[in-house]
Amino acid sequence: MSLLEGSGAVRLVLRSPQGEWKLPRALLDAWARDFRGERLLLDPPTGPDSTALLEALARQVSGFPVVRTTWLSLARWPDSPDPQLLLHVAVDENPPGPVANHLLQALLHEQALRHLAYPKVAVVPLHPVAHAETIADLDRRGLPAVRHDSRPGPLETPAPAVLPAAPKPKRRWFQRP
Repeated sequence: MSLLEGSGAVRLVLRSPQGEWKLPRALLDAWARDFRGERLLLDPPTGPDSTALLEALARQVSGFPVVRTTWLSLARWPDSPDPQLLLHVAVDENPPGPVANHLLQALLHEQALRHLAYPKVAVVPLHPVAHAETIADLDRRGLPAVRHDSRPGPLETPAPAVLPAAPKPKRRWFQRP
């Protein structure tokens, strides 16, 4: 519903190798009206997996300059006992999905996180302008966040001052070293 409301689209199309399914806006509106109370619950994550994921985020996020902020939550539906780690990623790129997916893949390839898999960690890409309300809500919830230039909790250390390298003089293509 958020996608439809934000984009003004009149239908949602789900595609898979088996075909596609077109959902008209009226059907989605009726579904949202009937299931108003069903909201995804987001809680601060606990446990060693979330700690390892936050530490890996602090290491990896500098390699993704268009990532503004990431939040980690423990998500579950109200009637479901099975929570899942959910990584929310605010990306200064449109669409934000490819960068968020690359970040998740980089995290899952770290040695300390190889035991995690997609069903245990999902990613939600967010654009800072299009999803500003969602981003504000994540900040209000007090979920652990890793900003592009910060590290969470006990990992906070001042960044060493790095002076930019002097520019190399340009050489013409026909000159040899």
